[in-house]
Amino acid sequence: MIKKKPKDLGLVLSTVAIAINLVTVSIYIYQARIMNRPQEIAAWSYLEWRSIDNESDVMKLYVRNNGIGPGIG
Repeated sequence: MIKKKPKDLGLVLSTVAIAINLVTVSIYIYQARIMNRPQEIAAWSYLEWRSIDNESDVMKLYVRNNGIGPGIG
């Protein structure tokens, strides 16, 4: 009869702890990427325009940047 060698409990627990930590770190990295995306979008320019017709057949167009980023046109 062959007896199996008992597994070292410390080795098993440390291996499981390292695996859990790797999964946790990868989830945090993924969350950081997701949360960074709206900040990039919020920095885009948001151009608002308004047109005004005068009685003298002149049309004026007003453009205003309401966003955070530069309104390059």
